[in-house]
Amino acid sequence: MEKYDYLKESLSGLNILIVENDPSSKFNSLKSLSPTILFTKSYLNGLNIFKEHNIRVNNFFDVVIIDIDLSYFGAIKFLKSIYKYNRNQSIVVYSNTESFKCAVLLLNLQVDYFIRKETKENIFLKKILNISKEIKNKIKKDTNILELNRQLFWDLDKHELIENSICIPLTKYEILFFETFLKKTKSVVTNDELIYAIWDDEIVDDRNSLSNLKNLISRVRKKVPSLKIKNVYGMGYKLIF
Repeated sequence: MEKYDYLKESLSGLNILIVENDPSSKFNSLKSLSPTILFTKSYLNGLNIFKEHNIRVNNFFDVVIIDIDLSYFGAIKFLKSIYKYNRNQSIVVYSNTESFKCAVLLLNLQVDYFIRKETKENIFLKKILNISKEIKNKIKKDTNILELNRQLFWDLDKHELIENSICIPLTKYEILFFETFLKKTKSVVTNDELIYAIWDDEIVDDRNSLSNLKNLISRVRKKVPSLKIKNVYGMGYKLIF
């Protein structure tokens, strides 16, 4: 499994749907690398999972990978259905050499990537690594998103915290807390800066304000365990990216 470890960081945070039914598939080795990689054995189940995912997280999969050897015509029907929901869906087609010739016709459906089943394992892994990097770069360009860590992202337009493509509900004060830190990324934000940015005119007593700040930070830590908030003694706090 060590040879797959370097893919974890690249695949982390990406929501991936894989539709294939080959026990010897190289994609089977990726199952344990990320909890956001979903497998299914049929196009029908794949379409249902695709729809349910969109409803549940109000977003689409970052990439859909399909084995067209299950059924060439089934693959065409599946892809057309996917494109009805998301015209810009990133697609990877996985096939053997013979059906690969047929897969070229899928270019008319603007399929993004092709991978042959006969591809050697080291080349296969490199392809997956490159694809995941390209998709993450595309996501960053298409949306005003700031990456906090491998799982956490901040939507600068919507003022939302996203963890593994799921929006984490935040209170007004928690939103102000994040926005204050993001104005000074990689810098220490003093207690006074945080208090005045979050509560502003509501400040009555300095001791109560500091207590409120500590309680707020405690709630944020419990709500978002993967977020690293460092206490800088005598100064304030710092987000560790």
